[in-house]
Amino acid sequence: MNRSTSPPHAWRCEVAAEEVARIPVVELDPLQMVELLAAYGVGDMVGVEEAEDRVVTLSESSDVVCPMHERRLVPDACRSCRFLAGEVPAPLG
Repeated sequence: MNRSTSPPHAWRCEVAAEEVARIPVVELDPLQMVELLAAYGVGDMVGVEEAEDRVVTLSESSDVVCPMHERRLVPDACRSCRFLAGEVPAPLG
């Protein structure tokens, strides 16, 4: 792209495309994956009485799912599901 003849907004698009191409893919063994998911609260209250009663089901067209529950979200049992269901805590202060 010739920056001298193209508008500045085109430069930003070019930089953004370059940044997206640099996202690393990391292979994890099963133990590392469990630790990573636990750090993000995936399934943090699974098995707790009544925590899995409320269910939110995502559309089949959704491309974002919970790593543990996929499209069947259980927001009272999993922080990941809570976030995907739109139940984000209010900011502090």
